[in-house]
Amino acid sequence: MSEDTGDHRLLIDCERLHCRWPVDGSGADLVVCGDLVRDGSSYCEAHHARAHVPPPWRTVSVGGAARKAAGAAVN
Repeated sequence: MSEDTGDHRLLIDCERLHCRWPVDGSGADLVVCGDLVRDGSSYCEAHHARAHVPPPWRTVSVGGAARKAAGAAVN
């Protein structure tokens, strides 16, 4: 589901089978995706994939200088 389709719903109106990816609003007026969830997730397939993407690299501190884990200097 893309975020411009009509399946959005208030979080409070969601059941266990609805994706809870926030789309708009906050608090009691929080609107979520509302599509069917992926098994074992609170999100649909598309939003589960977006939520569980590992970062492309991580920084480590070596001798006080931040460097990419692969060894290239961070600018």
